Amino acid sequence: MPSACEADRRCARYGTAAADPARYRRIEIARNAFTYAGGGRAEFFLEGATAPQLLSVSIVDEGKGIAHLDDVLDGRYRSETGMGLGIAGARRLMDRFHIETSRDKGTSVVFGKLLPRTRR
Repeated sequence: MPSACEADRRCARYGTAAADPARYRRIEIARNAFTYAGGGRAEFFLEGATAPQLLSVSIVDEGKGIAHLDDVLDGRYRSETGMGLGIAGARRLMDRFHIETSRDKGTSVVFGKLLPRTRR
């Protein structure tokens, strides 16, 4: 685990989740898998060899699934432990978003964000 100093250097270099709502929502999806499903698997992909490239994230868990997915996606659901806006917010902020959930079989979320073009 990195020291606080190492983490601070990374935050200074790459920014913090608080300053980037899209970054925060990506973290929130992973936190949901850990909190509600007891863990899961996260994979990261970079699609495209040239700009615009898409950073895609796949998070899969084997938890109990999401019972009220339509309400969650519409932003009408409020969880007992939070606001219930992580998934809806991620969907709104991402350029690509797909979710599948099944009772007692888990949830799979794939989302992506186009990376900014860099100046050379």
